[in-house]
Amino acid sequence: MRKAALGEYIRLTWGWDEEFQRDFHMKGYDPTTTQIISYLGTEVGWLEIDRGNDDIRLTGIYILPEYQSRGVGSSVIKDIISEATEEQLRVTLQVLKVNPRAQALYERLGFIVTGETDTHNLMELG
Repeated sequence: MRKAALGEYIRLTWGWDEEFQRDFHMKGYDPTTTQIISYLGTEVGWLEIDRGNDDIRLTGIYILPEYQSRGVGSSVIKDIISEATEEQLRVTLQVLKVNPRAQALYERLGFIVTGETDTHNLMELG
């Protein structure tokens, strides 16, 4: 699913090496930070979040391409924003620079760029 959702952006940033990607993500997978995203009874993606004492870090949101642009990701992120607002927590994330569509979504939801790395823009809810 990750390849379907982000494969092109990963390829544009680092190139795609199937074995490396599989190993990298298996080693980094933490089921305690992962939630399945469902839409109309179908599993369409997953969400990875890291909850700290002062913040919620959105570490990944992956929606299958055929379910993108249907408001699924926006709805999930709005729920996170509501939770963070209620608990007075910051919300942060990073987005690949080669993924302007995702960055535009985050900006529409109130995130601002607060920094950058070679490959990512760092964002925080404004």
